[in-house]
Amino acid sequence: MTDENQSRRKRWTAQRKMELVLESVKGQTSIAELCRQNGISQLTVPTIP
Repeated sequence: MTDENQSRRKRWTAQRKMELVLESVKGQTSIAELCRQNGISQLTVPTIP
């Protein structure tokens, strides 16, 4: 990975990751919507059917 690509990657704190997981588990917001709101790919968020 080049330095340029590394500078574009988002760094997520454990706290923020936990907040996103809790939002999705509560079912108040879809995973798709959470991803759109936070600028991340749905492929980075594992889903459980």
